[in-house]
Amino acid sequence: TAQGGGAAGTSNNFEIVANVAHHFIIEDISSPQTAGAAFGLSISARDAYENLATTYSDSAALSDTTGSISPTATGNFGAGLWAGKVAITRSQPGVSITAQDGGVSGSSNDITVDPGALHRFAMRTVTDQVAGGSFTLVITAFDPWDNLKANYAGQPQLSDATGTISPEDTGVGCFLPSGVCARSVAITRAQSNVRITVSDPGGVDLQSNPFTVSPAALDHIRINTAANNGGQGYGYPVEMLPHATDIYQTFSVWGAGYDQYDNYRNDVAVIWALLDVLAEGQIAPAYAISATFTPAPILSGTGEIVATYVPDGLVDSSGVITMRAPW
Repeated sequence: TAQGGGAAGTSNNFEIVANVAHHFIIEDISSPQTAGAAFGLSISARDAYENLATTYSDSAALSDTTGSISPTATGNFGAGLWAGKVAITRSQPGVSITAQDGGVSGSSNDITVDPGALHRFAMRTVTDQVAGGSFTLVITAFDPWDNLKANYAGQPQLSDATGTISPEDTGVGCFLPSGVCARSVAITRAQSNVRITVSDPGGVDLQSNPFTVSPAALDHIRINTAANNGGQGYGYPVEMLPHATDIYQTFSVWGAGYDQYDNYRNDVAVIWALLDVLAEGQIAPAYAISATFTPAPILSGTGEIVATYVPDGLVDSSGVITMRAPW
């Protein structure tokens, strides 16, 4: 319509058609998204004046700032529009998606892609340890696409082959906010080929490398019935029955060293002594790892064998030993 000076005129009807595609507009994507989970993507082709380029029917390449989007291309547009599902497998903040067809392109708003579900743990190599000594476990949580599971709020259980690890879990929030947990632990049972197991209630488990836990420092001694922690410890009632025709009935004892957690360290040389009725007999050698007790040939009553580890003043007693003649 044209109008001026009281005169007016109207043209015939005609259609304004959008120009060729000039750029893409990607509708806002909600944030956050989850790595590996499909979400909707809607794209429109626009001319230079923001009109919908309804004649555009090609496809566009898809890319994102993580390099992990799938699929990497749209299907053909229809009347300037395309909508479909995509997924991004790399977790990261500030992620944007770009659609491009030659010189025609457009990018989305920035979104955060969170890690997917917990898929596995990794653990730093555990070196050989000493019983009761604290050491640090470093455990990392990952999703199925090897993203750090930085939002993992679980509290997995800790166990080991000796059954003595403490504490027995990683603690609340240990993996937040990085996906890496550093937990101080201790194992009190000395043993070789120890492995630590990390277990999430959802079924994700990991075993550490094998390592050795050695005994701690010497803490106490014990009188044993055999070498190298063999036999059994004395310190309980023992009854000896010498035969009337025997000149002597002998038996041997060993001094054994243990740490504060009762882990056997090694046999140790001790001073041997006899108390009460047993003192009528003899024990020899007087200072050695092992000694042999020889009672008097005709002797009744009770007594004890005592071992003393001189360097640290550690003492152990056999407990009451009863000598009884058979008549």
